[in-house]
Order: sequence, then structure tokens, then C-alpha cells
Amino acid sequence: GGVPAVREFEYEIGQRVRVLYDDGVWYPGSVTDRRYEEQELYTITLDDGETKLESSFPDPDIEVIHEGEGGPVLSSQHAVIDALTGEERTYIGVRRREGYWVAEIK
Repeated sequence: GGVPAVREFEYEIGQRVRVLYDDGVWYPGSVTDRRYEEQELYTITLDDGETKLESSFPDPDIEVIHEGEGGPVLSSQHAVIDALTGEERTYIGVRRREGYWVAEIK
């Protein structure tokens, strides 16, 4: 019994994730902050270093990347995965357009 003084979060700061955007591309990022407000809330920063979003898990548009599990682990700063084809593509950054972020794929 007893209530633990420190809440156990499911995911650590630094946990690698990828986020599916409206353009059908998975963008790599990391958990950079977390807090608890009735549920676990995580801040995710994409690898461009600027794009931040907040989410609770599970989220259908966010995949947690586990080392050694199937699927590519995105370590390259400029690699994205096309959700339809699974192909790795290169991007040069993201820019804001009409309220959401899109990739400039090169």
C-alpha cells in the first residue's frame, strides 16, 4: 500500500519517438519534458530543435522507438520515414504553413 511520493512516468526524458504529420511523413524527435495533469503529458521536440508538441500516450500519430525492435531507428538528424512506402527520405527542415508543420523534402 501507500502512495509513492514520486510519480513513475512510462517514458523517460530523451526517449526517441517519431511523429506522423499531415504530409504522411514520420519525423524523428525526442521526449524533452514531462508533467502530470490528470494524465501523463509529454513534450516532444523534433530533431530540427524547434518544433515542439505535447501529447499523452498512446497517440496514433506518435510511435515510441525502441532500440533493437523492428523498424528503423532514426538517428540521422535529417532522416524522415515516408509512412506509405517506408522509405527513408532526407529533409532540410520544417516550416510552418497554415497552422501545421510540413517538411521540405530534398
